Amino acid sequence: MNTTEFRKLMQTIADGWNTKDAKNAADCFSDDAIYIEPPDKQFFRGKDQLYEYFGGEAGFDMKLAWHHLFFDEEKQHGAGEYTFEFNSKIHHGVAIVELENGKIKLWREYDVPGNLSYEEFLETKGKQFKFTIKSLKK
Repeated sequence: MNTTEFRKLMQTIADGWNTKDAKNAADCFSDDAIYIEPPDKQFFRGKDQLYEYFGGEAGFDMKLAWHHLFFDEEKQHGAGEYTFEFNSKIHHGVAIVELENGKIKLWREYDVPGNLSYEEFLETKGKQFKFTIKSLKK
């Protein structure tokens, strides 16, 4: 798979989630795919479980937007920074994927909940950061 095909694959997942088409999204994964949020938040194995997790026949009302996608063609590994909305809650995160034969074999995500827009999430002004150079010197 090349970078253009990878971007199309990842957008197909987003389109499936955004249109309640769980089958379209699940078809981007191998039959024995692993979908995990480490260390112990969520774990799904196989396309059938992912189809149900993505909403099954009825689909779920969720939205996914990719902000940045990166792909290593040689290793067939990629990553994407996203904003995800489900049940009126917004999450921002990163998904790292490993491909095999043009399908996602492993998806692991690192997710931060918080009802902020992407721009607000990244903004530094007006925030009280827990760790700064001042906190290290205490």
